[in-house]
Amino acid sequence: MLVKDLITNCDYEKVWENMYNDFFKGKNYTDEKIAYFKDAIKLAIDEMRTIDAKPQPEWLIVVSESYDDLTPNSKDKFMESYLYKTEDIKSLGVDSVVENGINVSDWNEDKLKEYFRNKPFIQSWGYEFSEWKDTLSMYVWDGSLEENTKEKCAGVILFELTYCGFSQEQVNERVNEIFSRDTEGKAHSLEELEEVFDGELDDEKIDIKIEEDLSESLKISYLNWVIMYDRLKKIQKELTLED
Repeated sequence: MLVKDLITNCDYEKVWENMYNDFFKGKNYTDEKIAYFKDAIKLAIDEMRTIDAKPQPEWLIVVSESYDDLTPNSKDKFMESYLYKTEDIKSLGVDSVVENGINVSDWNEDKLKEYFRNKPFIQSWGYEFSEWKDTLSMYVWDGSLEENTKEKCAGVILFELTYCGFSQEQVNERVNEIFSRDTEGKAHSLEELEEVFDGELDDEKIDIKIEEDLSESLKISYLNWVIMYDRLKKIQKELTLED
């Protein structure tokens, strides 16, 4: 199903109920702010209805529940969406650790790091900075719509689409604001920054503060990977049958 068809054909009250429970409930927002979010997202959907969505089958969004690997002891889950290129899914290799059901619970940090360095890699893309017309033209995996309600999936995707603003104009302004300068105030063009983001990130330069032992966080990351690997292999089979 196209993202546009999903978002614009759902009952908004049910979509908002899911969005509220997944992303706003229990957070430090006033009732006035919550009411503003609800009205602003509805207006965003109204704008999305006017956008021409030309199908892009080369992209696929998967909506899934994940564990929070930054607070591993909480075992909290949250809804998230993942954007993949279908060609990348088709070429995904075999993970023998997952396929053989190997228990990693007693693996130490070094062994877990080695596993993650060598496991099959697939790029997941963000779309919160993208043009709405592009994301609305992408497809949502049918399996996500079977595992969750349409309203749940629509809410998760809408949260990403409106992360930087509640209209395409607001999103563009926010994107330009974010990508036009770095921490030293030096201006960059969008093209220059796209080249940076397209390159590989050096994980030694990424500072993530984790309260617990890193090995516990990596074990949660492994659980999330097992869940997603299973979905990706199902999609891979579906895409192969279509070919």
